Amino acid sequence: MDYLYILLGLFLLVVGAESLVRGASDIALRFKISPMVVGLTVVSFGTSAPELLVSLEAALNGHPDVAIGNVVGSNLSNIGLILGLTALFFSVGISRKTLRTDYIVLLFISLIYFALLSWDGKTGFLDGLLLLSLLLIYVTWLVFENKRENKIKVEEGHEHAKPNYSGLLSFLFFAAGLVALRFGASFLVDGSVNFAQSFGISDRVISLTIVSVGTSLPELAASLVSAFRGHKEIALGNIIGSNIFNIGCVIGISSMIIPLVPDSSQVLSWDMPLMLAFTLAIPLLMLIRRKMNFNFIEGSLLVTGYIAYILYLFY
Repeated sequence: MDYLYILLGLFLLVVGAESLVRGASDIALRFKISPMVVGLTVVSFGTSAPELLVSLEAALNGHPDVAIGNVVGSNLSNIGLILGLTALFFSVGISRKTLRTDYIVLLFISLIYFALLSWDGKTGFLDGLLLLSLLLIYVTWLVFENKRENKIKVEEGHEHAKPNYSGLLSFLFFAAGLVALRFGASFLVDGSVNFAQSFGISDRVISLTIVSVGTSLPELAASLVSAFRGHKEIALGNIIGSNIFNIGCVIGISSMIIPLVPDSSQVLSWDMPLMLAFTLAIPLLMLIRRKMNFNFIEGSLLVTGYIAYILYLFY
């Protein structure tokens, strides 16, 4: 039965990602929202929904390591696995504006979370409220910044591309994609966790590997499909936005409901510093290669680093 759940979950994730990207990109055209903003907000929130649901359920059931490890592991896999795999097959460009704004927000909120958890070994209500507030401020800024840019484009005479579908059909594509991703992630995680627990694997390792990769598969599917369909801004925005949402929304809301206290000291001493290292790898790789995009070489380095981390966890 676990194998059936895993296969059904994978199928729903692939179908859901295609539907979500198709609907989101069309909604962006209809409301004159840039694809990058859609990727950073709507798509990233939708693909981060599995992490929120899994972390809430884990925290309420007394498994804080699963709740925390799910987010830390998801952020690691988003950069190491998802950005890496996407770059292996498609060139993923990063604009200077994205690097100066959205990436800085990701690095800042990651450091804040690490500092809060290091301070007293937990994240409680006030910590969660701070993280969630930072996320809401960021999203509000994105919306107003997009409106300002659209006004400038109109004044300069730029025409906005027309949507491909009706408003109702775009919404149905988007909603169906979210539903498929939600249940696909649930089936995949349930099947994978049950399979892993039968071999006596710890909560920390399960959350950092099987659960985090499982809940990150919507991001992987959405990023690959976005890049394949030519929406590379959505692919990159989805990865950066998902990591921001994972900390601001998933950890923020979960901590406001119940304090998150990691059972394992390795979460602070090893897992979170590595998450920050992978986050810092984004500008460092571009600086070393002197390019504003990720290609096969950068993708190979990220994927290799992530695989090495997974092997370390098990061996």
